[in-house]
Amino acid sequence: MNPEPQEPSLKLYPGPAWSARSSKPLQPLLWFGVAVMLLSPLALFCDYDIAVWFWEDRLPGDFRKAIYISEFFSHGLGVAMIITGIAILVPEKRWCLPRLAALSFGSGAIVTILKMFILRRRPNDFDFATAREDSIYQWSLDAYLQHVAIFDDSTLRSFPSGHAATAVGLCIGMMLLFPRGRIYFVCMATLACTERLLCQAHFLSDVLGGVAVATLWSYICLHPRMLGVLFGHMEPEGRGFKVPNVDDLRGKPYKRAA
Repeated sequence: MNPEPQEPSLKLYPGPAWSARSSKPLQPLLWFGVAVMLLSPLALFCDYDIAVWFWEDRLPGDFRKAIYISEFFSHGLGVAMIITGIAILVPEKRWCLPRLAALSFGSGAIVTILKMFILRRRPNDFDFATAREDSIYQWSLDAYLQHVAIFDDSTLRSFPSGHAATAVGLCIGMMLLFPRGRIYFVCMATLACTERLLCQAHFLSDVLGGVAVATLWSYICLHPRMLGVLFGHMEPEGRGFKVPNVDDLRGKPYKRAA
């Protein structure tokens, strides 16, 4: 007697390494994204002062150089090199790279879409020696994409920061793939965000906006009832993305899934 044919399935692995019925470990990520999103408009009140401080170039030379170098953590080519390096050096994590790419490049893509509707001048388009403080609050909402033809004019596309979003998305993914390096990844993302302020490419509110987008997008990519269920079936159990529990966040030894 021939067995009944089974329906084809997209499931490559049994499932994610953490319970698909619980999203409680992700709640801090969600609330952090919401908090940063609320802080972004409040940062408008200190955008001018912070931009002037970086414009005056008060940082030491070596520290300034280290900040500039950190841009590779937020640039598309740098992220591609990092993902390629993981694929070569850590082959057991290769099935995790699609989610890592979605976290980083997806955050940047969402920011690019938002920039199509929001017009704001970048700090490097101001002469802070003569510019008034109220001049940085000139915003415009292009709801009907009337100015999409000049989208390549980056001087009008300051909010939110794509580099900051890419760096934070990559940071979250790397923290979950390599938990021992989470402090290092946070430092790299922080330096990458600071680089956007130092090179006068964005205001602080722009950077916070990018951080909020990346954090909320990461929540979607990790949530077991959203995109997380798709990526979870692509990753080997115990060697994929593992959302830390409360003990892990408090600094206790990280335990790999069985």
